[in-house]
Amino acid sequence: MSKRTITAIFNQRRATRRERGNTLVLVLALLLGLVLVILFFGLGYTRMLGSHQEQKTAIEAAALAAAKALSRAVVDDPNFGFIGISDAAPKGKGTAAGDKYGLTVRSLNSILATIRLDMIIADQINAPQIKQFARRDYDLAMDAVDRFNNVLKDAADQAGMLKDIDGNLIDLYAEAVNAYQDNQIRMQGGQSTLVQGSMKLSLGCVEGAPTNIPCPLPAEFANVSSSQQRNGFYAAYTNIPYGDLDFVFSAAADSIGLVDHKKFKSNATDLPYALLTVVKAEADQRFDGKNQYGKLTSHTVHAAACAHPSCTRDPKPAPGALAVSFPDGMLPELTKFSQLLSDPGMSTVTMTLHTPAIDDYPAPNSRLLPMPPQAVLGSAPSIALACNRAYYDWLRACGPQVSVQAAIDMAKGGLSPTASRTMGFMTVYRLSQDGGIEQKSYLMENVYVPNSHQQLVGITTTKPDLQSPSTGYTYNVIVSDQVYNLGKQKGGKHGGEPITDQRLTTNTLITAQTQELPPIPPGNLINPPKPQYGWEGKAGGWGYGIWKMLGAPGPFGRHNKPEALSFMPSAANLGDLRPTYQSNGIAADISFHKIVKALPDDN
Repeated sequence: MSKRTITAIFNQRRATRRERGNTLVLVLALLLGLVLVILFFGLGYTRMLGSHQEQKTAIEAAALAAAKALSRAVVDDPNFGFIGISDAAPKGKGTAAGDKYGLTVRSLNSILATIRLDMIIADQINAPQIKQFARRDYDLAMDAVDRFNNVLKDAADQAGMLKDIDGNLIDLYAEAVNAYQDNQIRMQGGQSTLVQGSMKLSLGCVEGAPTNIPCPLPAEFANVSSSQQRNGFYAAYTNIPYGDLDFVFSAAADSIGLVDHKKFKSNATDLPYALLTVVKAEADQRFDGKNQYGKLTSHTVHAAACAHPSCTRDPKPAPGALAVSFPDGMLPELTKFSQLLSDPGMSTVTMTLHTPAIDDYPAPNSRLLPMPPQAVLGSAPSIALACNRAYYDWLRACGPQVSVQAAIDMAKGGLSPTASRTMGFMTVYRLSQDGGIEQKSYLMENVYVPNSHQQLVGITTTKPDLQSPSTGYTYNVIVSDQVYNLGKQKGGKHGGEPITDQRLTTNTLITAQTQELPPIPPGNLINPPKPQYGWEGKAGGWGYGIWKMLGAPGPFGRHNKPEALSFMPSAANLGDLRPTYQSNGIAADISFHKIVKALPDDN
């Protein structure tokens, strides 16, 4: 091979290496550029993802804040007193009654669950009047749902304010915006802002959201299918009818929580009605910054979240006692509680209805005046009808945790203690924490209880009174329903809450060893004896006769009962916790008193 040829081959190879080197440099430059592009894109994308996640956190905070605010809201309803999405104990300046103690707040879920439960109990104990009362409350509850929906909607639309139990204003919109801004997006050097006026709150429902309202127990009486409950609690926004009535419970659990905003519905057109408690928060966030080329950019991101409120269920440690009193001994014809509701004799004797005016009766200056005819009682109900009403109002006060079986057992159970039939006694029924009904009997050492201001008092003041063939006596019957009218608007001084009753704390519990109280020597009109138990002749009948003539049925409105009464004092501070919340007061009393035939007003 010639030297020229070798030189040509060498130059060719060197040129090839040079070209390869240039190509490698070009490839490396292109790769580096691509990596930089990807890096800038990744950085921007990461920043965008981080911004989106932080905006998601912010909008969720706004929804949760609004749901928390809804949980605190209370509304003064004319028929149920203070209502809300959550229960609340009777404490708070904004819920204080005339006695300065707070009033109970009942959630609409609790009200509806109680009505449904009481209808079940009515059917199980064959008490159609109880079901009628519950049906009346159902209609009133539908009105309450409509009113509450309107109040909540106005708050969400910034057209109104909510109030809490202390009367403080709740600005639903401001609380949502503040929560959002407290979680303000920190990406892009803080160059992001909430678009002015873009925050929007809507109220609606999400099917499958939770409630913490228990289904009736035992389950065999509940009439609730597996699809209508979640682990023994009513399902939200699901129709759970009983009889011909629809029951729909709103979303509210033990604590506030997020729900899927994609399932949110702003109305409940597929349901007969609904209290809309799921809050949807929406907002736009504008991001200002620079792209990888240093150019100013701006974009807006929309985000939404939904949350349900919380409901603190009232444990009802002491919802009030129901007492059946026999100061002069048992009527042998009455042996079971169910007879108070349906006995033929109790169903034929009528009562006149009264209500204490000005103050509790018989406090000074108080009056016991005729009550206007009631929609579900009329002007002259039978004793049985008045007893049905007192029993229903006691059940209503106990709320949705009463065991159906316990109510059945109570109706079938006996009234008298294991003691002599001549013993003056009172049988007291109280709700226990497990939903059972506790029954105890006490000696009638103290006989009387005041009648609560603006509540119901039924008295058999027309002849014939209740007859007892086995004893040969006639009896006056007095039904004192202290929890008939609820709330600040209609419930009087105590708002339809139970009142203190000295008999529940001072009278002696009857046991097998308890002895009867001795009879009292007869007195006279000028110097009536102070009774130890009852109003019969040997036990203070003169004093009772004076009360009957000059007290309830007469125009004088004065108190002549021969026993000092203990009235419920007012609170020391406005909004103090009501004392009968943790210690049972009296919700209703049904008492039977022998009539003294020696008096001119008696038969």
